[in-house]
Amino acid sequence: MCACFVEPFADTPMWSLESLEARVAAGEALPVLPADRAVAHLPALRLSEPEALALRQGRAVAAADASGEPADRLWRLYCGAAFLGLGVTDAHGELRVRRLFPEPLQVPGGEGP
Repeated sequence: MCACFVEPFADTPMWSLESLEARVAAGEALPVLPADRAVAHLPALRLSEPEALALRQGRAVAAADASGEPADRLWRLYCGAAFLGLGVTDAHGELRVRRLFPEPLQVPGGEGP
């Protein structure tokens, strides 16, 4: 382990490249955190399958759960137990893609936040 600290992971063990290579060589699992952990400070927004599909196709969707929120609010996006990426709402309450993963990432432990 490394004595390095990177926010928001100050309390999480850090691993050197050498120690990770040794784990792989020994057939051990890598200590990988869920991708959404890095953006846990952002509010979560749950999407339906049709909304998630529309965003993956580059279309904006009306974000009912985001109505009344300030424009340019950044969100963590989920569909079921999958973390999709990040979206941003505009002044009209429409949600647009900021960054999406090519494939939804399953959140360990079930239904996300």
